[in-house]
Amino acid sequence: MKTPGLVWPKPGALIQGTLTINNENYEVTPKVARVTEQVVGCSIENSQHGLIDAIARYFKLELTAQKMTKLRKEHLNPVSEGEPHYFVGENNCDLYYVESADQLLYFYVTFFGNHIEWKPGQKLKFGMIDEGIYRDKASHKKTPTVVATSGFSGFSEEMLDSVVRYVDNINELDTPIKKKIRDSLEASFTKNPSLKPQR
Repeated sequence: MKTPGLVWPKPGALIQGTLTINNENYEVTPKVARVTEQVVGCSIENSQHGLIDAIARYFKLELTAQKMTKLRKEHLNPVSEGEPHYFVGENNCDLYYVESADQLLYFYVTFFGNHIEWKPGQKLKFGMIDEGIYRDKASHKKTPTVVATSGFSGFSEEMLDSVVRYVDNINELDTPIKKKIRDSLEASFTKNPSLKPQR
């Protein structure tokens, strides 16, 4: 984001700087590509060894979410409560939710083995998935079942931030549903900031 009051070089200019990612410093020479009222866009002309991998790791959550695809309705098990929706991706990442008359009834979110379940009026359930029970790779007809391990360390504010970023970056997920999921998670966390793992 552009810092108010700071005069930026014009497009085409080179800037010497240091980029810090997860406490690691990388010497870079960004080239100014565009300057708007709010954003300065740059391309990196040369980079220190390891920078590209460091950026990929830093944005792994967002990049994985953007590759999620939505399965067609006929590939899902029907549920009596409403209409199911299922997004799948790499690295044990998926999102399953059910809605009825524009109301979000419940959802399950899984990313990199972490699993969160939300239902209205109930505490969040979360933990690590049991791969053998959770996913049947032979069939896309899925109604999720989860076993959470007892060793998971509580639903932290960092975990909340991660799951919100993950959901926000699923390209095929409609914005109103993103907001409902985000609001539901944040409301649950606010009511129970010291949540304990549930099995």
